[in-house]
Parts: sequence; structure tokens; C-alpha cells
Amino acid sequence: MKLVRKTFLEAVALAVLAAAFAFGANELRGAGRIKPTKDYFKADLPPEMLAKIGQSPRHDPAIKANAGDGSSAVQSETPAQVDVASRPPQRASSAPAAAHPAHNFQELSFEGVKEIYDDPDTPLGINLFLDARSKEAFADGHIPGAVVCDWYRIDQHINQVLGHIGQADKVIVYCGGGDCPDSISLCRDLIMEHNVPYEKVYLYAGGFKEWAERDMLVSKGVEE
Repeated sequence: MKLVRKTFLEAVALAVLAAAFAFGANELRGAGRIKPTKDYFKADLPPEMLAKIGQSPRHDPAIKANAGDGSSAVQSETPAQVDVASRPPQRASSAPAAAHPAHNFQELSFEGVKEIYDDPDTPLGINLFLDARSKEAFADGHIPGAVVCDWYRIDQHINQVLGHIGQADKVIVYCGGGDCPDSISLCRDLIMEHNVPYEKVYLYAGGFKEWAERDMLVSKGVEE
């Protein structure tokens, strides 16, 4: 009987150690880690929203059809809270831009994003820029006035972000651009899990990479 009890306790201890190792290894994966609270089998949008996406977007030259052609929005900061504003050097590259993953959201071109950024209502919070990257990447450089909302740590940001979204007419979500999928994931969670209206959410597929390469103003640091 003692042998059976000892064997059982050893098996339980091994199971606990294995689980701890698995969780630790998952955290070390960083951006690629599995989020236990996420439903990875859930469709991007419910059927009624998919039907809406099948219609032509509102006639707005700033909005492109969702062609997935490589064209990709942040803790809230008003322009008065910007720590550093600088113009990064133009970065030339002969390599083709990585294609942005396909998605079902309203997409903005660089020109459309700039038009919204220059809108006098933007500093008032009517147009909200959300940065889906990590706080570290955000601190290294972001669109001025943007709010950080790291999708992999969305629970740390969502309450504050939803407060800003409540007074906004447009929410522009971006990440690193190129093949970065985090902005898509954040758009999906805002709409499906936090009931943000689909019509309010826009995705800037070009992301921060395109913004910086267009020699636009960049802010650094994180407002605590």
C-alpha cells in the first residue's frame, strides 16, 4: 500500500513539474506564445458581421477594399503628453515589402491614416490610434498621440482603452506592419469580445514601419 501511495505521489509531482515547465516555455516564446484564455477556433467575425463585410465599404477615398495587398492602429497619449517628437531618417530598401495577412476589417491606406491624424478632432480623442505592439516597441517609437494596447497583454490595457474608445468615432489599429498579425488580432478582440462596433474600427496595415518610412513624426517613451 505504501508503495502504491509513493508511486501516486511521485506521478503527481512529475505532472506538476511538467505543467510548470510547459507554462514557462510558453512564456519564453514571447509574441508567439499561446494565450490560454483565447479561443483560437473562433472565426474572425460572427456571420452577421461577415455579411456586412461582403458589402462595399462606405464611399471614402481613405478606405481601401480589403484586398490584403500589404497596405496595416495604442496607452492613451494626447499631443501634450508626447515625450519626444523627432523625424526619423528615410529608410530605403530594395527588398519587397512583406505582405500583410488577409483580414476582414476596414482598411486604411497611409494617405487615409494621415488625413485622420491631421484632423483637428484627433487631439480631442475623437479619432483614437491604438498600437497593438508591446510596450517596449511602443516606447522605441510610435505614432504621436497613440495608445499602447499590447494584444498579447490585452488584459493589462483593455479597461483604459475601452474608456478612450467610448468617446471616439474612429479607432485606428496598427502594429509593426508587413506580416505582423497583431493589429488584426486586436481588431477582432475589440469587436468580438468587447463589443466595439465594427463600423468604428479601422486597420492600418502599413503599420508603424510605413509611418516611419514616410518621414512622419514619431514619439518615444510611454506615459505611465
